[in-house]
Amino acid sequence: LPIDVSVQGVSLRDLTLLQRGPQQTTGPATQALKITEITLDALLQDNELTLQSAAIRMPEGGASILGSALLAERMPLDLAANWDWLLPANESGEPGAQPAAATPLSGAFSLAGEILWRDGVNFNLGYRISASDLSRLRPELPALLTGSGKLQGDLRDDELGIEHATL
Repeated sequence: LPIDVSVQGVSLRDLTLLQRGPQQTTGPATQALKITEITLDALLQDNELTLQSAAIRMPEGGASILGSALLAERMPLDLAANWDWLLPANESGEPGAQPAAATPLSGAFSLAGEILWRDGVNFNLGYRISASDLSRLRPELPALLTGSGKLQGDLRDDELGIEHATL
């Protein structure tokens, strides 16, 4: 039964997720995660899922993703994500010392290839990853760090097998 679904302009704003501590089963939540906005534009048509955009924003930063995947036994996919994050100021703990300023970082990740859903999961994927502004953390780090490679393997009976990995 073919089905087409279009989700356009979904937006959730000003969310707070409350979480109890690891050993806490009752009582008030001890941690709050604030989410400024979650957005989604997606289309499922002829067994192809297209993420036109999906994003999450928080006061500290956020991430966005777009791409497509064919929902079939042989599943080609192509995804791209971007992220940014503001690391909190570094408190030195020394008397009279000024805390360092908060540090913004950003980066990107892309994944393209094919996943085969037969007798477990087989994958043959290429990836690219980058991180920017690392020199703000430590001057000896490069301003931009990039990497790319391929990953081939399978997942069977809860065991991940990597046949080939490059960087």
